[in-house]
Amino acid sequence: MPSPASPEQRSAFGRVTPQQKRGGSSARMQSTGHVVAMTGDGVNDALALKDADIGVAMGNGSPATAPSRNLVLLDGKFSHLPDVVAEGRRGDRQHRAARGEPVPGEEHLLAASWR
Repeated sequence: MPSPASPEQRSAFGRVTPQQKRGGSSARMQSTGHVVAMTGDGVNDALALKDADIGVAMGNGSPATAPSRNLVLLDGKFSHLPDVVAEGRRGDRQHRAARGEPVPGEEHLLAASWR
């Protein structure tokens, strides 16, 4: 059984050093199918942002993080992340629907309509 501090039992970590961000925990989680997101605002975070599935840079951070990021929090407030994720999901659903692809979470509607 994993220890209480193991990555497999947690969904978020705080006060992590850049070395810990690039360390074995994130690579191990990615290798087991987890999606790993990293945040950072400095030059020392750039490699961890690049290695992550989703790199979140702070808008007031170093320009060195720019090539490694997938998302920028312009005001640097983590409290806006749920809204950002919701907006991304909404856009993804609209894009899939416009292309005629199944929309995640609506597969049951397609199955019911074909009966």
